[in-house]
Amino acid sequence: MSLLPPSRQDYYPSSLPSSDSADSSISIRPLIHLAPATSTRTQPLSDLRQVKPAVFSKNVASLCFTVDIAGLILSVNLPGAIALGYSIESLIGSALIDLVHPLDRQRWQQECQAVVVNFNQPEPSSFRFLRQDGSSLEQTMTAQMLEGATDQMILWIGASVQPDGAPGPQEQAVAVLRLQAEWKRLMQAIALPVRQSLPLKQVLKATATEVQRILGADRVFIYLFHPNTAGNITIEILKPGCLGIRHYPHAAAICYQKSRLLKHFDRVQATPDREPCSPQWLNSIHQLGAKSEVVVPILIQHNSLIRSHGLGDKSPPQPDHLWGLVVVHQCDEPRHWQDWELELLNQLVAHLGIVVQQAELNQRNQRWNANLERQIRARTSQLQLAYNFEATLKRITDKVRDSLEEDQILQAALQEVARAIGVNCCNASLYDLEGQTSTVHYEYTNILSPYQGRVVQMNAFPEVYSQLVHGQAFQFCSLTPNPDRGRW
Repeated sequence: MSLLPPSRQDYYPSSLPSSDSADSSISIRPLIHLAPATSTRTQPLSDLRQVKPAVFSKNVASLCFTVDIAGLILSVNLPGAIALGYSIESLIGSALIDLVHPLDRQRWQQECQAVVVNFNQPEPSSFRFLRQDGSSLEQTMTAQMLEGATDQMILWIGASVQPDGAPGPQEQAVAVLRLQAEWKRLMQAIALPVRQSLPLKQVLKATATEVQRILGADRVFIYLFHPNTAGNITIEILKPGCLGIRHYPHAAAICYQKSRLLKHFDRVQATPDREPCSPQWLNSIHQLGAKSEVVVPILIQHNSLIRSHGLGDKSPPQPDHLWGLVVVHQCDEPRHWQDWELELLNQLVAHLGIVVQQAELNQRNQRWNANLERQIRARTSQLQLAYNFEATLKRITDKVRDSLEEDQILQAALQEVARAIGVNCCNASLYDLEGQTSTVHYEYTNILSPYQGRVVQMNAFPEVYSQLVHGQAFQFCSLTPNPDRGRW
């Protein structure tokens, strides 16, 4: 189902599998691994930190979706997917309206039309969603239109309708709107450098800066992973007074080991469930001088990106490739990470992954275009050379067609060759091998000092004539420039 009228049903590329081929998708499945906190951080870091934890409580799952213009799910938060009884993978690419209770679907469509067609932000409304077992989950949903670099998306954020004594719909809506405001600022920080076609490094820097501001973290850095090497920390944003680790000799190696642990980490455990960490993981946190940590891996799939843009890669889908890590540190004291913070990072990494893959595709296209231009220039040069050669032969033939005189033929050929290759002078010599002399008999020149008739002793220039008398062509440049003819 499309949310747009027929006149506005434009195609917007996304990372979703198409209805025809699931292989054309880009698989971006964010993971979150948490270092357990030993105390709760109470000092507010921003307005968002003032949202009551009950609104986003782990005991009450809140739904969070991003959908494209056609209403297909681009991303979903893991607690929401679990609350509905599904996995994230099974929901990606499906129509969100199919999860809405049949009695609420008409009202849902009206809300979607208001967001997409009129760009209105509707008031929070209560909808029922169908779980896999057939039961319903009621949520207060709020929508926000997001402008990407090449497409548009809708962010749907829900809050569970609570029993008596829990926060009411109005308080939930305020919390949701606060989260939306920070999400919108974060997306704008990413979208602006993308629209300006700035390098990927500037996009990553803008992203890390906004994450540090929103979360009030001591340190945010982005680590780029390189297979079989330590990789590198390419971006680091610090709170004033916090020690940087970007140039710490062992920081990249520690992140590399961290990435290896993540690649073998169960995805269900790598969620905001705060599962106990392995000793190796805890040790890596302490080595980097942090008390608490959130790590968000960025997973991409290269050949599916190429297929989705019609570039002809027919190879089977490759396993997810770990491109990098977004790492958030709290260094001064242990910190209890709020659910809304994890949801924000969860959504961020999906959008950041799309930006990264698009940038890599653009770089690939630029390399292909540059290589194609080089091939075209080389081929054009070859064709031009062949054309000039044919034209030169034709001019020589025209001049000597009615002549059998050897001197006239050689002089005409010499002159046309000089003009064809664009030199100032050209001559032909006859050798006297017995007398070891070389005499210039034919010459074309446009300078004042002709060499015709000059005799050269061949043994005076053995490095030149020893090759010529054996029929070997060569080129050279004189170390001492000739006053008339330069370095030839």
